[in-house]
Amino acid sequence: MGGVVTRVLDGNAEFEIAYSVIPRHWGHGYATEIAKTMKDFGMNHIDAPRFISIIDWDNTHSAKVAVKNGMDVRFQTEYLGMKVDIFGIEKS
Repeated sequence: MGGVVTRVLDGNAEFEIAYSVIPRHWGHGYATEIAKTMKDFGMNHIDAPRFISIIDWDNTHSAKVAVKNGMDVRFQTEYLGMKVDIFGIEKS
């Protein structure tokens, strides 16, 4: 499942490319496919300067998905009590 979700980070409104995959389906490329589809949707249909993904520091697999989706780390912060990297991509 995936979507583009409005989030407030450090007082700023952002649009997050979000997804969730059942653990038994991890490692098959589904997360990458969902994230790319949601990025393409956002780029074509949402008026925003950039899109982000909020990724827990320990979640190296999701960090790889973000990189495959053309994102890089923009900053680090705390979100819902977790230390996270904020990956981002500017709208072209």
